[in-house]
Amino acid sequence: ETHPMYGRGEASSIGPVEGRHTVIARTNAALFEEAVTLYPDHWLGFVGGIQGYRFSLIVDTYYLYANAPYRIRDSYIKSFGSFAELRQFAETVKDWELTARCKLVEQYRHQIPELVAYITAKAVADLDQADVVLTTAHKSKGLEFTQVKLTDDFIHLMQSGTEPLPPEKVDPDEVNLIYVALTRTQARVEVPPALAQFHQVMSGSEPMAIESPPGVEDAHQVTPAAAL
Repeated sequence: ETHPMYGRGEASSIGPVEGRHTVIARTNAALFEEAVTLYPDHWLGFVGGIQGYRFSLIVDTYYLYANAPYRIRDSYIKSFGSFAELRQFAETVKDWELTARCKLVEQYRHQIPELVAYITAKAVADLDQADVVLTTAHKSKGLEFTQVKLTDDFIHLMQSGTEPLPPEKVDPDEVNLIYVALTRTQARVEVPPALAQFHQVMSGSEPMAIESPPGVEDAHQVTPAAAL
C-alpha cells in the first residue's frame, strides 16, 4: 500500500521501493547490516566512498570481543580493557553509533572480518554502476534519489502502540535527521515500521506533511519533488 507524501510541492509516495534504490541509515552500523543482506546479489555504491563509513572499526570492535587486542588498529578501541567495558561505556554515554556497533559484533561475531571483506569487494566507486546506493542521513544532505529506503535505527517517536512521545522527550536533532532522510526522495520512500506507525497515528489517512523544522536545510536545497 502507498500513501502520498508532500514536501514543498509535488507529491511523492510512501511504500515499498522497487528495483534500484538508495538506503539511508542513521548509523554506519545499520548501513553495514543492510549491506550484509545485499552484497550476495547486488553491486553496492557508498556515497563518498566505502572508506568514509569506517567498517574497519567494526572489525576492531570484533577483535576486542574476540580477546585479540594485538590485532586492533584503532587506538580508541584499543584503550578499553574488554568488550564488556566498551559496551557499558557506549550505553552510559548514549553513543548511538558505538552501541549499534557492539550489537553488530554480538550478532555476527566471528563472521565480521569476512563480511567486511565481502562487502568491500562488492563496492563500486561509480554510484551509477551500483544496484543499491547506501549512505547515512548526515552524508545524504543536499542530495536527491529516485527511491529511498530508511533503516529502522532512527529515533522512535512512539512511547506505546498509540501514544507519540511528548515533544520534551524528543531530541530535535534526531527529528531533523528523519526530515533530511525523508526529503531525499523524488518518487517513493519506504519507511520502517516504527515511523510508519507514527505517521498513521498522527495523520491517519492524510498525506504525510514534510515541513522544515528549525535549523534544517533551506527549501532551495530540497527541491519540491524531493521527498526521498
